[in-house]
Amino acid sequence: MKAVLDDHSACEVWRSRDRLYSSLVAIFPAALIGKPVTVILLDETRITGRLCSCDGLMNLQLDSGVIIRKPDSDRLNAVIVVETIMIFGKRIRYVTVPKSIDISSTLAEWESKSQDGRIFLPRPTKSSKPLRENQIKSNENELCQSSMTSDNFVDIDYVDNTENIPWLEQSDLEQFASIGVKPTGDKKVDLVMVQTLKVLNNPL
Repeated sequence: MKAVLDDHSACEVWRSRDRLYSSLVAIFPAALIGKPVTVILLDETRITGRLCSCDGLMNLQLDSGVIIRKPDSDRLNAVIVVETIMIFGKRIRYVTVPKSIDISSTLAEWESKSQDGRIFLPRPTKSSKPLRENQIKSNENELCQSSMTSDNFVDIDYVDNTENIPWLEQSDLEQFASIGVKPTGDKKVDLVMVQTLKVLNNPL
């Protein structure tokens, strides 16, 4: 296989993907694609969301409503919520998973889906705009404000008005309320956010 030398991006993608197949460190995150995870960075920042992409350098992309919790925060509502984020492998200390996920069966399922030691991995989505950690730090106030005032959110009395979002139970609505974030009104996104909040509120 040859990579076009003048296309640096293509070369890097090929190298990182090829490395995955011989990388014991990245195999488990790859098996968790599509599941909610919590990534703990070297500075103890906790980032929780749905894992949507992984490569052999353990660069991860999380989406579907990502919750970022600063290491110096001891309050549940002191969080940042973004749509998606790219996390570089060299910044990662741990990757934790919900207790409901069986590690052995998850790895076995991932292995069974691979063919000849190769497995398709989704690329980072082009429609989203991943935010790096330094961008989040410099725009923290803006991110918090925009996540709380989006026109896509339902009425502010969402906790008492469950008929508007029948796919969420009262306990789910309380999970949203605990961090001051409203459901989006999109069933798929809301359900993923509920799973993300459960992981955040019940870490391993």
